Amino acid sequence: MSSMEFVKGEIISLGVSVETFMKIEDSYDALEEFLDKYHKSKEYILVGGIVHKVIEYQELDPCGYVEVTKTKDGTIKFISLWYNGGGDLDECLSEAIKDEESKVN
Repeated sequence: MSSMEFVKGEIISLGVSVETFMKIEDSYDALEEFLDKYHKSKEYILVGGIVHKVIEYQELDPCGYVEVTKTKDGTIKFISLWYNGGGDLDECLSEAIKDEESKVN
């Protein structure tokens, strides 16, 4: 059954195809072994046929998520995902900022 996924992360290209990468690993069934060995573990992923190393991988709640970051100049950066069934962005951000302030105090 399919479901929503919400992921935040960081990757960097190794600049090689999966075939080249797996030759370095001394493997013959390149794509199948790559998927079994690396992709499931989120160690490496393929983007456009090129191998990328996963630096950071964080699974987030696909039913609702808010992240706020206050910068030195006073601006607030945010990312928010919510079900629009009564709540709004104001409410999501107010709650997240209050939570962040309580962590500091």
